[in-house]
Amino acid sequence: MFEVIKKSILAGIGALAFTEEKIQEVIDDFVQKGKLTQKEGESLVDELQKVIHENKAKLTAMIDERIKAIMDELNLLTKDDLAEMEKKIKKDFTKVEKRLAKLEKQLKEQSA
Repeated sequence: MFEVIKKSILAGIGALAFTEEKIQEVIDDFVQKGKLTQKEGESLVDELQKVIHENKAKLTAMIDERIKAIMDELNLLTKDDLAEMEKKIKKDFTKVEKRLAKLEKQLKEQSA
């Protein structure tokens, strides 16, 4: 469930990549019209892309934290939780089987 939610949100973040392309187009247009030099345009694109990447990483971390908090609030089991429970159940089942075999042995001895 976590991954589905995360992928859905990250798809929206993917729109930022489109924004980066648009930024490049706008800056290129300013350079062509002489409003910016080539060097200024490149510098501006680099700076804006850096800000976008930083914000993308921050947003992804915030989303991860929030999804985990929601899952904790909902008290949902994770795969790790289920695996741990399975180990405990198998261990307990083995103990029960051994105890049952011991009791059966005692019953046979008492009947004999």
